[in-house]
Amino acid sequence: MMGVTTSAVAPAVRDERVPLRVSGYEWAWAAVFMGGMTMCGLQFPLGYLIVLVVLLNRFVRDRYDFLIQITIFFGRFALIGNDTFGLKPEDVALGLSVVGLIFCRRTPMMNRVFWACLCYIGAMFLIALTSEELMSVQIRTMRARWGMLYFIVPILVFAGRDFDLKEMMRRLFPYIIIMSIFYIIDGFILNGWVMLPYGMQGDQSIHSTFSNLVCTPFSFVFPRIFAEGLYIMALAVLPVALYYRLPLWQWIVMGVASLASRTVTVMAGLVATYVIFRGHGRKLLLYVVIGMMSIPVVYLIDKGTGGFMRVQSTIDQFLTLGEGMDEDDMANFASGRGAQVIPKLEALYDQDREWLGFGFLHPELTKKAKFIIDNDLYIDVEKAQEVVTEVEVAPVQTVLDMGYIGFAVQLLFFFGLYYMIRKLPYSKYYLSVLVCIFIFGVSGYSGLNTPGGLIMIGFALGCVLLADKQAQRKEGGQACTL
Repeated sequence: MMGVTTSAVAPAVRDERVPLRVSGYEWAWAAVFMGGMTMCGLQFPLGYLIVLVVLLNRFVRDRYDFLIQITIFFGRFALIGNDTFGLKPEDVALGLSVVGLIFCRRTPMMNRVFWACLCYIGAMFLIALTSEELMSVQIRTMRARWGMLYFIVPILVFAGRDFDLKEMMRRLFPYIIIMSIFYIIDGFILNGWVMLPYGMQGDQSIHSTFSNLVCTPFSFVFPRIFAEGLYIMALAVLPVALYYRLPLWQWIVMGVASLASRTVTVMAGLVATYVIFRGHGRKLLLYVVIGMMSIPVVYLIDKGTGGFMRVQSTIDQFLTLGEGMDEDDMANFASGRGAQVIPKLEALYDQDREWLGFGFLHPELTKKAKFIIDNDLYIDVEKAQEVVTEVEVAPVQTVLDMGYIGFAVQLLFFFGLYYMIRKLPYSKYYLSVLVCIFIFGVSGYSGLNTPGGLIMIGFALGCVLLADKQAQRKEGGQACTL
């Protein structure tokens, strides 16, 4: 009898995940919305109507779909640009968040999170006051750092309604798989940037429109598709690690999409976060060993294919680090990010601003001579003169903005939020997204300074708080109402 009980319980202990089930109806709504977003990015008029109709329908009939869709809309994810709708989507998200925080009735935990956010924003202002740059200029950059206020949006969307966080997690997958399919189509079939009009690496002012598609179909010249659209996968790491088993074909689709992006840091962030939240004891050690053993194999494969996956170049940079490297070698480190970082950190120390940073400078509006440098490490001399801001390394960006004090405040705030909510159901969901976004930011992809990354962190935090409020509601607590 005991033997039967043990064998029956053991599988649940080993793996409590259930197979992912998505209905055709759910796939259809996700596909129509994502297609509409692509058309908007291509400036095709029908796309605007499709997105509007879908959002209105989902708001009335299915709030899970609606919340995911507006999060994709506000985060852009290479589907649309800042100029697609006239207003920056992240500014609309920030305005909605502020209005929601004013009028939404908050639980005690929501209040604590709200005041923590205000303290963090207040610290930004205090540090900004020490800068010689005008506050009217700094506020233009600073507001992009407030995206974590998006946590109130999930709470607004489900005001007075039932909410199941596992259901929300399940409903994310059609959008993530369709996004991955877009990467495959652009990277390996259309050989350009069509399904993801703003997926071109580098100058985001260059993008496809329906009258000028940037692509060479079936040319077998496989362009790199910017990783912005894959950031959304950060929201699915914990669900995959703990709750849902994906079909093999979906793993393959996401893997091939990652190849189209060829962004090692993003792939590393997803894998590392999965291992951290999935592995326990010997299983964690097994994952680490397998990962270490696979590195030489992947390196050799990438070397044999001419560095297509960019693994070889990444590893080679670290292997040669410190071996008689001069300043020019350091400038080329991390795909040229060294050229961005070195002169700006030198200027930071020369001006004795390492503890408080330069302030929130703007790449176009900042005009003071002390904030302008001639960067002779750039190969392109036309870009040599620039403002001492904007580097593709999120932690360094924080130091340039707010100094080492600001960097410490930033880490204390975001990881302090987890300490604050650690006893809530599903609190690890917030932590998993935070860890993933932080790793992305090491190479300037998303991070704790960008609207897209902060919106996803706010989404996860809001869902955790909403799940807690739902539990209180079932126990007789008061719902959030407007």
